[in-house]
Amino acid sequence: MSQLDVSKIKNRRIKADILMIHKFQQKYNNELCKLVDYGEDYIKIQLKFTNKKLTVLLKFPVDYPWKVPNIFVNDVKYINLLKIHQDFLKMIGLYNTCLCCFTYVCGNNWFPVTKLTSLISEIRDNVKLKRRIVDKIFCKYIIKKYFWDSYPLPISDFL
Repeated sequence: MSQLDVSKIKNRRIKADILMIHKFQQKYNNELCKLVDYGEDYIKIQLKFTNKKLTVLLKFPVDYPWKVPNIFVNDVKYINLLKIHQDFLKMIGLYNTCLCCFTYVCGNNWFPVTKLTSLISEIRDNVKLKRRIVDKIFCKYIIKKYFWDSYPLPISDFL
């Protein structure tokens, strides 16, 4: 999608967002994100990680930019990806935190001036955070299952 034609997009804000994501994409040589598709009421991008690609679909409500877009990451609602049990958040040092309350998807944190590049960065950060939690849980499980009794150092230092 090197040639960008946004002439058919009526909503000026969505048109500006598409152009901004395209500039963002060019700035980082498609390393962080890639604009895959767009239309009158949606933008589809691909986020790249070291070994994984995520497809993010932003569906815009009629009253956008006053309302936050509906966000899907690999066809799963983004808000559902943010629902992480408090015990798991504590494992990585986040106490008294609800991820949903600190994201743009929370209606109180969304403002009409919020840029989609900020939203994309937030999605990347939260996916990385979730990956850290999964890695920590997996590590804890493996150590408990296979090394608990024979491990020479205090396990609590590593968990």
